[in-house]
Amino acid sequence: MDERDAVVVAKARDGDREAFRALVDRHSRYIFSLAHRMGNAQDAEDVVQEAWLKAHKQLSRFEARAGVRTWLHRITVNCSIDLIRGRLLPLAARARRLPRDAVLPGRARVNGPTDETA
Repeated sequence: MDERDAVVVAKARDGDREAFRALVDRHSRYIFSLAHRMGNAQDAEDVVQEAWLKAHKQLSRFEARAGVRTWLHRITVNCSIDLIRGRLLPLAARARRLPRDAVLPGRARVNGPTDETA
């Protein structure tokens, strides 16, 4: 881990708000870039905010076996996945409630054969 990050993390763990702010300033651009690759800019902003909230909450559990950036990378990816899952689950639930032979406008049947295969 970068020595500067090690010092800043230690201070942030002790409650130094400026130290945590330094982490945010140093790594936010990277985290946004990562989150943006997994979605759009608006989603990336939400993911970045959620990632920093989780990082702050879990800072006491951070183990210096890996670098801070690696740790933040994993948190950001997990937050991105959570956002995507949160959108997909309601869609899947709605699809299961449709009648078996439902046909959506301009689409094939939801749960049955298409017109071409029937």
